[in-house]
Amino acid sequence: MLNYLPSPKTSRIMRGILFILLVLLIATPVAAADRGQTRWYDVELIIFTPSGENFLNAEAWPKEPQLPKIENARLPGQATRAQGLEAFQILTPGQQQLGGAYHRLKTSSQFEPLVHIGWRQPGLSKDKALPVRITLDSNGRVLTGGQATSAAPRGALSQQPDLPRLDGTVTVVLSRYLHLKTDLVYRIEADSVTHRRTRPDPAVIDLSTSVRSYDAQGRDETLFDQGPTVEEPRYLEFVVNDSRRMRSRELHYLDHPVLGVIALITPYEAP
Repeated sequence: MLNYLPSPKTSRIMRGILFILLVLLIATPVAAADRGQTRWYDVELIIFTPSGENFLNAEAWPKEPQLPKIENARLPGQATRAQGLEAFQILTPGQQQLGGAYHRLKTSSQFEPLVHIGWRQPGLSKDKALPVRITLDSNGRVLTGGQATSAAPRGALSQQPDLPRLDGTVTVVLSRYLHLKTDLVYRIEADSVTHRRTRPDPAVIDLSTSVRSYDAQGRDETLFDQGPTVEEPRYLEFVVNDSRRMRSRELHYLDHPVLGVIALITPYEAP
């Protein structure tokens, strides 16, 4: 009997066929599952920020970043019935899995945890996925259910109410893989309101704006107005806009100089 040794070209063809077969074996169950019943997931998040304000000098932050779009988002707890399950219901502490991580962040001197929350939802495609609104009001309370608040426009101090400290959306998208999209704005209140005056050309003196005053010795002197007072915004705003491919049952960390996000997405099957 003759022993047959495949040529290098034949070996490459065989390896190519083997690779295609392996891909088909892996891809077929996924495609079949996509055609089947909607899959459900428990989504759990911890959002935290570094202690202190060292991140202010981490990079050149835009003064007016593009704020998150929250028009079509729903708050956790605004549940809707789907396939006999309550979509977007809030996970109870007994259903959450990141309680230990949240406690360690809370007792750390390096980080300040802002939000620990979880909800149950169906895995939907990009065109059907619903964003979930994460809002932390100025008192540090996470808004849920029907406690929605509108996003206030930017403006002068006199026009700015107490804006949410953290606001924006988190969206879970299921295509071939799970994707987590974050679009959040984090606000810190300025230590003090600074007033900026517009200064005219020093070579031009407008006598119509002069005012009379007296110095410490009672001598008459003339002062000139430096222009109108402009109030600086009350808040500094930092936007975190990211998209990350996820694996279910694996802990993921979204890093950013201002906000850190720990995310865990776990498949859920109704009993």
